[in-house]
Amino acid sequence: STWDISKQGNMKGNNGVHLIESCAHMLDKMTSAEDGKGATVSCKSPFDSKKVPGISLREYLSRLQENTHCSDSSLIIALAYIDRLMKYNKKLKITKLSIHRMYVSSLLLAIKYNEDSYYSNDHYSAVGGIDLEELNNLEIEMITMLSFQLYVDETVYAQYISAINEYAAVLTPTKAKSPHLTSSISSLTSEDTSCETDSPMSGGINDEKVSDEVYQSDEDSAFDFYYL
Repeated sequence: STWDISKQGNMKGNNGVHLIESCAHMLDKMTSAEDGKGATVSCKSPFDSKKVPGISLREYLSRLQENTHCSDSSLIIALAYIDRLMKYNKKLKITKLSIHRMYVSSLLLAIKYNEDSYYSNDHYSAVGGIDLEELNNLEIEMITMLSFQLYVDETVYAQYISAINEYAAVLTPTKAKSPHLTSSISSLTSEDTSCETDSPMSGGINDEKVSDEVYQSDEDSAFDFYYL
């Protein structure tokens, strides 16, 4: 049968908390030590901020999850896109200057490629704390650096589920332990030779599939706005 990422269900209760914490932990492990110690530095990649953002990865991912209403699958696929980005661009380094912008750009592509409805980029700009024009540019930069390869097959997806389970297992004992997601894969690998897509990017990188039910204009959005 055809692999359909949209059929994957969201985690319930504490599972959702563990997903965010595990994803944030995995992203933190991806970053190098070249974080500029919070100081202003010259940009080394298209995703670099001038300063290390003042919001933690966990807080940022929680903010994205809560305000984009994206599926758990999209949060996970965004991780796969970042690994793929590094595979395709060997000289690119992930640092604390770039990881927030890199993830929101990856998540934006994951949502548009895999979900039936989504917000306009105005909304993602407000949620992500990035100027709209800059977010549009980062989206184009990301998909170009990924060579327009956005398909993630079932085996690769299962590898990320397994890795998330492993990270969840080492969370602090004071946190409620949640059941593992089903997975037959024992370890994470960024090797992905099955990144060919059967069709062009669904919906492109425009905003054709905006959900009228959930979209709010900037004037109506009560976001604690900040810039990365």
